Amino acid sequence: MKLSNESKLSVFREKGRFAIYRKFSVFVDGTKIGKLGSGDKKSFTLNPGEHSVFIKIDWMKSNRVTFQVNESEEVGRIQPISAPLVTNGSRV
Repeated sequence: MKLSNESKLSVFREKGRFAIYRKFSVFVDGTKIGKLGSGDKKSFTLNPGEHSVFIKIDWMKSNRVTFQVNESEEVGRIQPISAPLVTNGSRV
């Protein structure tokens, strides 16, 4: 049995009324890495080091969060529904 030394980011989108039938895009280091539907939890493999993440739907996006992940570590649990969304620098 081979042990995994992958680093991971886990992202959870809680269920809510906002955009319930739409998916939020997840961006790490400016690159889209996946989508989250209402109530979804996903894990994404990352290289160890410093990264930034934000969630986006249409013209709205969450604040960018910078974090450090070490080898074989799992970080995360960002909840985009409760994250402040911004449009043109103004909170929504």
